[in-house]
Amino acid sequence: MFKSRITGLVIMTIIVAAAYAITLSPSVNLIDSGELALVCKTLGIAHPTGYPLYTLTGRIFCLLNINPPVLNTNIFSLILSLLSLVAFYFLICEVLRLFSAKRDARNRILALGGSLILAFSQTFWQISVTTEVYALSSFLFITLCAILLNWKRTGEIRHLILFFFLWGLAFGNHLNIILCTPAFLFLILSTDITLIKKPWLLISLALFLLAGLSIYLYLPLRSAHEPFMNWGNPQNWENFFRHVSGWQYRVWMFNQPIKELLNRLGNYFILLKNQFTLILLPFALLGFIYNCLKKLKLFLFLILIFVSNIIYSLNYDIPDIDPYFIPSFIVVVIWLCLGVYFISSWFKNNLIALLSVILALFPIYSNYRPNQHRHNLVGELSVNILESAAPRSTIIMDNWDYYSPSLYKQQLEGLRGDLLLIDFELMRRSWYIKHLLAYYPERFKISSRQMNSFLKALEPFEKGEKYNAIDLQKKFHDMVNSIVLENFNNTVYTTFKSKEGLFQEMVKIPEGLLYRLSDDSLYYPFPLEKFRLKEFKDQSYYRDDRIRSVLSIYPKMLGERASYLYKLKKLNRARSYLELTLQFDPENLISLQNLGVINVELGLYKEAYRVFQRIAELYPEKREGIGLILEDLRKKQQNIQP
Repeated sequence: MFKSRITGLVIMTIIVAAAYAITLSPSVNLIDSGELALVCKTLGIAHPTGYPLYTLTGRIFCLLNINPPVLNTNIFSLILSLLSLVAFYFLICEVLRLFSAKRDARNRILALGGSLILAFSQTFWQISVTTEVYALSSFLFITLCAILLNWKRTGEIRHLILFFFLWGLAFGNHLNIILCTPAFLFLILSTDITLIKKPWLLISLALFLLAGLSIYLYLPLRSAHEPFMNWGNPQNWENFFRHVSGWQYRVWMFNQPIKELLNRLGNYFILLKNQFTLILLPFALLGFIYNCLKKLKLFLFLILIFVSNIIYSLNYDIPDIDPYFIPSFIVVVIWLCLGVYFISSWFKNNLIALLSVILALFPIYSNYRPNQHRHNLVGELSVNILESAAPRSTIIMDNWDYYSPSLYKQQLEGLRGDLLLIDFELMRRSWYIKHLLAYYPERFKISSRQMNSFLKALEPFEKGEKYNAIDLQKKFHDMVNSIVLENFNNTVYTTFKSKEGLFQEMVKIPEGLLYRLSDDSLYYPFPLEKFRLKEFKDQSYYRDDRIRSVLSIYPKMLGERASYLYKLKKLNRARSYLELTLQFDPENLISLQNLGVINVELGLYKEAYRVFQRIAELYPEKREGIGLILEDLRKKQQNIQP
């Protein structure tokens, strides 16, 4: 029996590992991928809540020294997810043993099938092939549930001690584990209420919990050494508490109106369908009912996890919320396995349990393409952003999806170390201003007075004390304007064209994927050949809404550069930019119209005719006006014929 169980696990692991390897990202990605790879490689401090456990374990994988560096942490995610699936196999076995004490082949097959279904669910697959903290969160959550159910069955205190230690460690990766507290405590107390009468045991369990939580000592100890990425500067208790509690993210929590929450709940069910396809969900519903009727304590344990996870995640207003729902997806897979178990109990033949393995084929088919990350779209984008800037210049970015991968490229891949990269939104935080002053004293020598004035005004706000909002905003604008206007020995670029109250009189010249801030309207050349567009031109890559939004910077900036060149009468260069823009956005009306006009001015009437004819085909409502233009172009072509 042991050999057959190991054989099944090995086969499952090989299948999943192969699928993950085929879809594994070879480079940096959006959201926190670049930042997390950077803190793992350099032992820095990540964004709140700091993720010390992830940072330290990720550092071990960075010692592999595979290039590019982010590939080390991508592989880390892959291995963590494989371990999660092995743990999930044992979790399903523990769940099924509550319904039948026999450790038969049916239970093992169901556990393998459930692990495969989870492996190829949409969001779990996604976190397994890119750098993020959620693969470690999932491993710890599944392991904790498996250990707790094992303790429930055996009553061995060593399992409970291990549970409390790992629970403390899990807090050191992601604080969403706190949402499981009601469920964990319910299962513990409903299993053995006499624990509350054993003070020495309770003290021992608390000490093991604290031992796990001690991983957070990494934050102040490492912060004291001032690493390059030292988010929140958690050296003292005040900074440490703000960082660990996610103080700056509270503005996005529990402030949504009922209508918006209902809309998000609807989106959750769409997301749930995308995880497993509609075909699998009836089995989960059947398992839900069967679980409720047969094992009420287990049902209450699972429903507490499910409901608390959904309530919290629906009330957290961030764009990358999908991975927060993973605990609820895991519960759904448990119910799905119970649904198949119920059906298989009607038959004496264990082969019916293979239904769970067959069901895994559906999410494999539907989720393979959305999770095909073997591209370098984000890496190429960050290279193009950095290469758009002149030597020794400053780039102020207002999009984390630009800043995080660009900072990674600069710090870990050595690209454009001459540039100063600034995150516009982070400039509202004291730790970041102090970081800039400490690491780039010469760059900010002229603006140090305004920066320190802003820090002083910011102090009461960060301490939760009364502050003057108008004065704080004014000092913020004074600081940013000083950095831009008083440091013109270094050219300044931005990823945005305007911000209220900031450098309004400056000319914003589109240059590459950036805007050069200038006090004149002179011509600043930018070789179109500098763009690396191999990955962007490959339309076979799957692009979700977020990556499409981020990559829309290409046609936008190319089109603006064409308009800039047109105003300077550099018509041939403008034409080249418009033609490239239309490769990416072939139905863009403004670009088509501008290309048609430039062709006319260059005397390229035949080419202009084709462009306006294309407009008439795409936009029927414009045919009447376009018809007159086409007739005029026909006459001009006839006039120039020999």
